[in-house]
Amino acid sequence: MRDESGKIVLHVVESFGAGVASAVRSFLDATSDLEHHLLFARRSTEPLSPSALEGFRTAEELPSGLFASAVAVRRRFADLRPDVVHAHSSIAGALVRIALPRRSNTQVVYSPHCFSFERLDKTPIWRAIFRTIEIALASRTDAFALCSPHEVATVAKWRGTARIVLVPNRASVGTAQLDHVPSAGVAQIVTVGRLGIQKDPGYFLSVVTEMRRQREISATWIGGGDAAWEEELIAAGVRVTGWVDSPLVQEHLSRADLYVHSAQWEGFPIAIIDAAHTRTPAVCRRVSTLDFLDPELTAESPFDLAQLALSTLSDATANLNAWAATCRTQNAKYQREGLLEAYNVGKPHA
Repeated sequence: MRDESGKIVLHVVESFGAGVASAVRSFLDATSDLEHHLLFARRSTEPLSPSALEGFRTAEELPSGLFASAVAVRRRFADLRPDVVHAHSSIAGALVRIALPRRSNTQVVYSPHCFSFERLDKTPIWRAIFRTIEIALASRTDAFALCSPHEVATVAKWRGTARIVLVPNRASVGTAQLDHVPSAGVAQIVTVGRLGIQKDPGYFLSVVTEMRRQREISATWIGGGDAAWEEELIAAGVRVTGWVDSPLVQEHLSRADLYVHSAQWEGFPIAIIDAAHTRTPAVCRRVSTLDFLDPELTAESPFDLAQLALSTLSDATANLNAWAATCRTQNAKYQREGLLEAYNVGKPHA
């Protein structure tokens, strides 16, 4: 039997990129004394940085197709015999929990990174189907490693036997070393993410447009994605950076006057935590998956969020204090403790 420091963790990620990739890499960093392996699929719309795979003992790509991926998961499990299989996001969560045998000593851990049934781009029927599948698969789960109080409250209603563990997202590595440097002239407004329906560029543009009716601002979308949305944002005077590496994202955040989060559904966005750690004020769209946030940090409509953003630009003291309280446990210490509990191991020496 392996000692605690020799535990093997196999991460299975069906869509390795953006926030999920950042979260998985932070898990690796927080438990670097364990042996981490990766089985992943790339996102076709997002380049994969070579540094994204650093630190994993092995990193193998999943084949295309659900059946082929399920076979690959089972084969890698048989070859590696890991102590923990950690599935990330809905499709990988289903693949792992269906493909793997239940009569084994391996801990099956699942992180949804926001449940699929929270997606507002799906019909109510599909969302109900997704929820039913998740509840059914809970019986094949040893632990849920969840990133937000909303996710914890959701799973707690299912009355299963799996451990429910809060594993907080944390700031990107290196963020704490950055100082906030606000602009000396026109206020700089930024957001971070993939140009697509989840992050809702149209909502962001509406907020920016409303803010511009009352004061001069410069707006930047940090990220890439849908070409049509990129063209529309640029035509409206919003700068689009395209995909950039994490250090440059953090630098953009540290030099912004305000971060505006426009997503329709979320887990606990790492970009918000990065902003909090660099003392960059932030305001968020009010959505059900972020219902644990201080209401003073959120607003529902683009008009109301624009007013909140403008008042925050005038005086950010209360905003920064609220984010400091909200993100108090969003660090490596609490993340490590949560992971070790989810993985059902002791606390090996770091």
